[in-house]
Amino acid sequence: LNSGSSWTTIDSWNTSLGETIYSSGSIPALENQASVHFRWLYVHAGDGGGFGNNRVRYYAFDNLSISFSDVSSQENFNNLTVNPSAGRTIYLPASELFVYGNLIAENDGTVLFNDSKSTNATVFGDIDITNSGTLQFPNNYAHTLNTYGTVTIDNGATLDVSTAGTAVANTINVYGDMVNNGTIDLTDGTRYADTYFISDAEQTLSGTGATTDFNRVYVDKGSGQDLLLNVTSSNFTINTAIAQALTITNGTALFNGPTSTISTDTEFSLPETGCLSVAGGAVTLGSSDDANAILTLAGKVEVSGGTLNIGTSGNTNPNNIVIAGGGAPEIEVSGGTLNVFGQVRRSLTSTAGSLVFTQSNGDIYIYGQGRDNTRAPV
Repeated sequence: LNSGSSWTTIDSWNTSLGETIYSSGSIPALENQASVHFRWLYVHAGDGGGFGNNRVRYYAFDNLSISFSDVSSQENFNNLTVNPSAGRTIYLPASELFVYGNLIAENDGTVLFNDSKSTNATVFGDIDITNSGTLQFPNNYAHTLNTYGTVTIDNGATLDVSTAGTAVANTINVYGDMVNNGTIDLTDGTRYADTYFISDAEQTLSGTGATTDFNRVYVDKGSGQDLLLNVTSSNFTINTAIAQALTITNGTALFNGPTSTISTDTEFSLPETGCLSVAGGAVTLGSSDDANAILTLAGKVEVSGGTLNIGTSGNTNPNNIVIAGGGAPEIEVSGGTLNVFGQVRRSLTSTAGSLVFTQSNGDIYIYGQGRDNTRAPV
């Protein structure tokens, strides 16, 4: 245990310890132990109480597990830094974890959610994954990460899901922004963590990382189309092997940079309160030569720049925009290009539904591949 001038290192720290440790105005750090076990850990700012700006820092030159006897309150930290060396792992506590300031995963090792029970971790400040560090979901037990500040993955750092263990429903609830200059890899095709952007404010997904790979992404912001998730990252991929891997329940998913395939051989649906907007880059829905690869539109499609493709030029089956019988279907083009390689039409089983269409600039191409002659191309 080391906290600067007021503490000394204790080499015999082990799981049998059941003491209460108090720190006033100092910064405790735990180094090079196989495990650390507290009954209680209090870190106070001084006579005024509260957490102040203190930080608890864990180092590991070997693997390290953090645990507590009484799990009612000791999972509360102000700022928490976890510093495993290369090839080593620090396991977070098997209890509810609250960090009221920032969580930093630094150095070159792995910070892993515990592998003994399902838990929630909530970080009200920022999450920074630095150097070549990794913050990882371990599988077997489902974990939820709630983050309210900015999540930043530095060049060389990683946020991912382990490729070992039994697949479980891991979840990341994002209330702030995400900046990926390293690697986000939240699915290996079987094991995954789903990501929810759910703030009642505009959010941004940005960064220059070569891998920004999600399983499912849910956009559920407010109660209408007004609130934005602004995707400006250099890369953006989702698990298109599953249906509706991008789900826009409320709000607008605005793509302004990446080249992304959002769906392959399944239907993509936009509800009345959802909007898919393209301002830059290229977004493709229905990339497979499959008649099920359509866009069912009860909400809004908006193109102000870049390219939105419904289908691809080599497909022979129709990749259509199907106007829903209810909701408020709308297409607005003010720049860029909208390519529809099938038709823009109502359902073949109903005459219900009407489309609000606006074009002030840009290009629209309706190719009519596999056209059904009972409906006009548009």
